[in-house]
Amino acid sequence: MNKDSSESSEPLLPSHDVRSSLLLSKAPRKLLAPNWSIIILLLLVVYLSIIESIQLFWHKVSSPPYSPANTVLRNEQHFLYRTDDTVYRGEPSEELDSAWDELLLALNIRASPEEMALNHENVTNAVRLPDGDYVALLGVYHQLHCLNTLRMIIYSDYYSQHDDDERVRKIDWNPHHTTHCIESIRRSLMCHADVALYGVEWIADSHEAENMRLRSNAEVTCVNWDAVNSWAKERALVRHQYKVAPGPFEQKH
Repeated sequence: MNKDSSESSEPLLPSHDVRSSLLLSKAPRKLLAPNWSIIILLLLVVYLSIIESIQLFWHKVSSPPYSPANTVLRNEQHFLYRTDDTVYRGEPSEELDSAWDELLLALNIRASPEEMALNHENVTNAVRLPDGDYVALLGVYHQLHCLNTLRMIIYSDYYSQHDDDERVRKIDWNPHHTTHCIESIRRSLMCHADVALYGVEWIADSHEAENMRLRSNAEVTCVNWDAVNSWAKERALVRHQYKVAPGPFEQKH
């Protein structure tokens, strides 16, 4: 009986070692101190990434599309109505035609392979010069060429009498070319919309609508034309003074 009692008896409380383990397991653990150097470094990286993203976005928004002439672009203020460009208007004459010839002297210019690549041009069939550059032109000269074509068409009676004049022979009187010019000018005008305010004033009897005319004292922002024209003239391909390399289609004949 005593033997059974001694063998079946177990301690009612845990031993000292067990109690110590339980107490240690329930004790609050000490948190690791934050590494401020790493935190500051991460914050700096995030900050610089945000700043760089903002700069890239702003550069993309504020920078004009690529053109090799961007380096000379500068704006200036002008009154909308000026009297110093009358050399380009009026009845046809040798003086008027010479003024337009001078205005379009840099119609065709040379562009380097690098410039064509930056402009994302496909040069597979591009007209090339013997030295490896390409024949190109700035948009404004294309639009001026189209405007001059329409001017000459308006005075077709005059110019038809001067068909020995080379500038007349080079005009494409085909309606397809004419409508192309109209569309080109339309796109340019709408793309660079002039929002200057015009007024309307009477110049004679108010019973006749023809006696009204537009007037404006508005100021407009213009590109400095002399800077652009000087840049283009430096690389102008003047008529009869340059040759082009054979095109890719000659090889198929």
